[in-house]
Amino acid sequence: MNLRKVILPVMGVAALLLAGCAKEVSYDEFHAQAVEAAKKEVEYTKAEINMDLTRGGLALKGSATYDWATKKVTGDAAIVLVAPGLIATTAVLVPSEENTKYFLDGENFKVETTGDQAGKAEFEGHGLLTYVEYNNTEDGHGWVKVAWSK
Repeated sequence: MNLRKVILPVMGVAALLLAGCAKEVSYDEFHAQAVEAAKKEVEYTKAEINMDLTRGGLALKGSATYDWATKKVTGDAAIVLVAPGLIATTAVLVPSEENTKYFLDGENFKVETTGDQAGKAEFEGHGLLTYVEYNNTEDGHGWVKVAWSK
């Protein structure tokens, strides 16, 4: 039995089904759900931050760890400097903007922007940032991943 012939189609169908779960909503509904999510008690103890981005001619690539209890960040120096801003970025702070679509995916939040500031952002059930990807035609491109854990 050729597993490639079985597993790849199953994985493809699963990915399509999971992607179809996100529901586009108005900004007002997105924001109201984000406010409710922010009220939930956070049980995480740390976040692993990985990034590879270029902005304004500056390249930031590396990783860091954020300790929720102490609010301290350790890791690559450049990432340590920007980590507090990333940790503070929540779904509640997402503004209403043109060329932007807002999605609710179960308890999670997603935002997609098109045009000169193309990108997307994802937030978990408390409204905490988990992923950002952007491609600014004038300023740069890249991604940031934040993995929260208990």
